[in-house]
Amino acid sequence: MAPPADLEKIGREGFDLLEKYLLRKGREKQAPPKRESAAVQTIDAITASKKYKGLVFVEYGRRSPRPAA
Repeated sequence: MAPPADLEKIGREGFDLLEKYLLRKGREKQAPPKRESAAVQTIDAITASKKYKGLVFVEYGRRSPRPAA
């Protein structure tokens, strides 16, 4: 294993290189890549069931039970 003085020197050099790289990269200020959003068409459940030959289950709510006579 390398002596502690050498490890310290290697560490400093490594961090100096990282700082130089990150500072240089920060100065460039590149615009972030633009995401091209595709036009998304939304359809409702009934249209989707017709298009993909599926079924739609529609619940219209419960009727309140009638009181016993």
